[in-house]
Amino acid sequence: MNFVVGHNRDRDSYQVPAALAEVSVLDTFVTDYYEGRGFSVPTLSHRRTPLIEPSRVRQSFGAFAAQLPYEVKRRISRSVDFPTVLVEARLGATIARVAAQKPEADLLLYSGSALQAFQGPSTGRRILFQYHVSPQFIVDTLSSVDELAGTRPWQREAEVLDPSMQRLHEEEVRLADSAICASTFTKNGLIRQGMGGEDITVAPYGGPPRGPHDRRSRARGEMFILVRGTGGCPQGFAYPH
Repeated sequence: MNFVVGHNRDRDSYQVPAALAEVSVLDTFVTDYYEGRGFSVPTLSHRRTPLIEPSRVRQSFGAFAAQLPYEVKRRISRSVDFPTVLVEARLGATIARVAAQKPEADLLLYSGSALQAFQGPSTGRRILFQYHVSPQFIVDTLSSVDELAGTRPWQREAEVLDPSMQRLHEEEVRLADSAICASTFTKNGLIRQGMGGEDITVAPYGGPPRGPHDRRSRARGEMFILVRGTGGCPQGFAYPH
């Protein structure tokens, strides 16, 4: 059981591929840039972890190059949009090539760049790491909250502005054998998209273990949601239980 893992940038501080590398089941990690693998960019020297040897990494030069104009423009204007579709497509193409060379490896791929590999000849498991909830599921959920009636509209998500992105995510879900996500809320969104609940594993990650005094004595049913960033739908909504 060896895995091909793929995601852009240093997402989640490489926790997913690093965890697999720590137990010696990471075959290849595909990303846009990884320090110590090929050319070096001084401003990106943090893009590595001691748990993943550079020899295990395959870089996507196409995905890296697609982000360069954005990095230049955002230093001039903060309103520049990240080229998500182009970057994920190029990263996905590299992942698909690696998967085709290792057809027996299991695929554990982040949503957005998994489709091309899932459509390939791999005989291993196709596992989707769903890190964001479907924007439409969030909108439907928020519309049922009476206290939010009349508030300003949420920032429109990229999937709303470009419906082809939503169709891509739906196809990833359809082709995946199973999925991993960080919350029951994200799981419910996957179920809404047609995946069976028994095929979805909820695995919260990234926080310290609970101590004996972490529980709060609030009344059942009360929940506080922290929304951060620009007010986009997924911000703060990926992790509540």
